[in-house]
Amino acid sequence: MQTDFPLARPSRSAATDGSALSRTLGVKERIEMSLQQHPETRHCHVTVAARHGIVMLTGSVSSRLEREQVVSIAWSTPGVTLVKIDLATRR
Repeated sequence: MQTDFPLARPSRSAATDGSALSRTLGVKERIEMSLQQHPETRHCHVTVAARHGIVMLTGSVSSRLEREQVVSIAWSTPGVTLVKIDLATRR
């Protein structure tokens, strides 16, 4: 399912840790790093594309909870203005 509209912006709690490294990375890299660090999303198969604050998430997740967490991480990343989602749920 693909949505071309912004979802409700979640709390900032899922943002990257604020380290010097995360501040020097681009939006795409910060999201990828956060996905790898989060225990619920580190094994998901998501590709992140970002340009001018617009993020596209494609791939597959194992559950609705994992999908929600991936989207939350994307939205909580500084510089993101829109998240487009094309994620399938694996069975």
